[in-house]
Amino acid sequence: MKLMKAIRLFCLFIMLSTSAGQAGEELYTNVLPDLLCEANKYFTSCFETSPQQCSKLMKGFAEQCLNSNQKFIEKIQAKKDSISKKQIAIRIKIGSCMGELYEKKQMHIKVDSKKCFSEKEWNYL
Repeated sequence: MKLMKAIRLFCLFIMLSTSAGQAGEELYTNVLPDLLCEANKYFTSCFETSPQQCSKLMKGFAEQCLNSNQKFIEKIQAKKDSISKKQIAIRIKIGSCMGELYEKKQMHIKVDSKKCFSEKEWNYL
């Protein structure tokens, strides 16, 4: 459970570092998968995969997460909060979903090293 929380935080960090102007489905299906899957980041260094394979999977997970969280997205968008607050809430939900799906589906190719099981060791930038 601690690892999943750390994965959520990692995804949140990456997502919050993206431009505030980037929004909508393109952010999740194009921009974030490529950011999450850059070489030497958690998802490429802790799983035996290439950045291209990782990104391709993440793009599929993004679509799944957007579809499965559509009601959540609509609920957040209906709130009277600021646009940036709404974007952050949606990014947290979708990014966490993407990271958790990747972790679960790719566990069979996860590298068995201290670096991959301790969030203190992860490369965020």
